[in-house]
Amino acid sequence: MRRNGIDRSYGVDYRSDGAVINASMPLSPGRSFSVSTELIRGTVDQLTAYFLLERQLAQRGTCALVVPVFDGSALYNVRFTDIKSESLLADGYQNFAGPTQACQIVREEIRRNPDQGEDTYQRGKVWYARLAAGDLMLPVRMEFETAFGTVRGYLAELRGHGVHLLLMRE
Repeated sequence: MRRNGIDRSYGVDYRSDGAVINASMPLSPGRSFSVSTELIRGTVDQLTAYFLLERQLAQRGTCALVVPVFDGSALYNVRFTDIKSESLLADGYQNFAGPTQACQIVREEIRRNPDQGEDTYQRGKVWYARLAAGDLMLPVRMEFETAFGTVRGYLAELRGHGVHLLLMRE
């Protein structure tokens, strides 16, 4: 990918034996980023951290979870905590209305790439709802505080397992 005018390549190989190999391309010949094998053993990628939360929410009804993450550019914990259950009303952005569980998300840095152009969110909030049968709750709304300001996202469409929902207004 090209970010902030620099070509970057991120790769993390999660092996079945628990080993994690950082296959990311160094930022420049003199600036490599490495994390010891001991520190990254037992981590997951960021997307898997959210899948773990979605499954836990459906099974136990709580956001309380800490997941160690390594994404090739940083090593951090993603701390999920319960905020509250609330019913969302359809608004100018989406048609979804119904009960949700809101989760606070905090990114706790352990080790990060020294390249300051790698900033990302440090905290956020995600609203989850049970939209289909099964063992997952799905995000219907999210807000993250970033260096650029607040970023908001809404689930637009859900398709699969006998469900087809259009949630965005045209």
